[in-house]
Amino acid sequence: MPPWMVIVIIALIILFVIYGKQNAKKERERSILNQINKNKRPGLEERMSAFLANNPEYNEQEFFSKVEKAFYGMQDAWTSKNLVKARMFMSDGMYQRLNTQIVMMDKLQQTNRLKNIKIEKVFLADIESDGHLDIAHVAIMAFIQDEFISKKYPKLNSGGAEYFTEYWSFIKKRGAGEKDIYDSNTCPNCGAPLEENINDICRCKACNALVNSGEYGWVLSEITQADDFAANSQNPVNANIENYLKNPEDHSKQVIEDKVSNGFLQYKTAFAFNDPLKLKRFVSDEFYNRFAESCKTNKPFIYNRLFIRDVSVSLIVRVGEFAYAAVKVYYSFQRIWEKDNKIIEMDQVIKSFSQMVLAKRKIETGASKGSVYNFKCPNCGGPVAETPDLTCSFCGAILNSPDYDWVIDDIINVEDYSAAMQKITSNLKGVVISNAYKRRDYALNNMLVILAADGVFQEKETMFADGVAKKWNYKPEQLKELYEMAKSKRLTIRMPDDKKERKVIYEMMETAAKIDGAIQPEEQVILDEIRKEYLD
Repeated sequence: MPPWMVIVIIALIILFVIYGKQNAKKERERSILNQINKNKRPGLEERMSAFLANNPEYNEQEFFSKVEKAFYGMQDAWTSKNLVKARMFMSDGMYQRLNTQIVMMDKLQQTNRLKNIKIEKVFLADIESDGHLDIAHVAIMAFIQDEFISKKYPKLNSGGAEYFTEYWSFIKKRGAGEKDIYDSNTCPNCGAPLEENINDICRCKACNALVNSGEYGWVLSEITQADDFAANSQNPVNANIENYLKNPEDHSKQVIEDKVSNGFLQYKTAFAFNDPLKLKRFVSDEFYNRFAESCKTNKPFIYNRLFIRDVSVSLIVRVGEFAYAAVKVYYSFQRIWEKDNKIIEMDQVIKSFSQMVLAKRKIETGASKGSVYNFKCPNCGGPVAETPDLTCSFCGAILNSPDYDWVIDDIINVEDYSAAMQKITSNLKGVVISNAYKRRDYALNNMLVILAADGVFQEKETMFADGVAKKWNYKPEQLKELYEMAKSKRLTIRMPDDKKERKVIYEMMETAAKIDGAIQPEEQVILDEIRKEYLD
């Protein structure tokens, strides 16, 4: 081989190594945890132009004023456990998310005191078109001091002060004019006074208008944590929904997600209380029968924490006369079991899981006149009582029929999703759930939970966490919020859906626990619980 060729080969090898290292570093820096609090999603300017073309009356200053009213109004409603205060600008799914937590808090004689709340910054992170709706995703950076106080079980008391970022998603029907639903207690459609107690149903009795539908202004439909928003920055569905559903009012992912989140929390509440009848009108008969059977061996419990972190439509397929929607629900929880007014067992940390909700609806159907999710018969619009009777007393329609509305047909673990979809239709060669979180993201997140198990970061633990973050190319300014959440025990355990990956991450967590010489008792309890929950 000529000498010059040897030199060329060596040079190419050096360039390859350098290029590989640079790409590896860039890949590490693309971590989801480094994307937290990024100002805007790519392509916002183009989507904003399209939005303004359809909504020429849009005024950003007025919109942000409503966002701030919603933010402070929601904090007040939550603290007082009186959601009526914010019901007019809250979707049904959003209401159910908060109401489920309040039901659990009442069982524990618990309140969440909030004070010194201050918005630091508000900006538009994204805007998108979704069927007949426009969705505005707003980043809210704020400071808050809060305390969870349980008169029944002081052991559950917790709290602290923190700066945080959340993404609030507001929906409005495209082209709809804006009425006053933030400062008025009258119907935006007919002007009649609204009932003082509008909880489950936000409907005017005088004209039957659904006040919180997005028909009369911006309505809060979802609150997403910063890390989840970054992870779910783009979640395309396999095909346009309008190809599957006849009625234009149904051509919206957000509407499906809102109904599914509502039904999912009904499912979790029914299981915790061993009361399957609570779920009956939201699910198919087949699923209800399986669920009722599982409740027979369940030991009732109470959720100290239960909140949905993210809901996203992953897939929509057509099978015969029905459309099937697969919706991924990512949620966090902490359970307690009690006996004779004493806690006999509880989860040591807040844990997070994903499950797939499979819902179906008939394709050839007209516009619904109501929904079981807001206590109106979808066939005739008549009021529906909270009763196990599935027949509308006005028109005789079967309330949990997919002929009229989305009905939950199954709730499964993510690892069983592909097999379940294959049973529904053989046209799918395989379905994959994308996951923006990488192994190091899970590992760092869970390491922080372990290191803060005793409520403080020792100097050696802090140095270890900083060292790991630096080695993996995390940006310190992006991790401040995670550190604070870990210290206040707000950070939740996260695990991938793949069990092999879970094992690797668990071993990394053990390494973190040993950094100060020995695994502390508090840390070992958490590790044992995680092994049982995620690995066994």
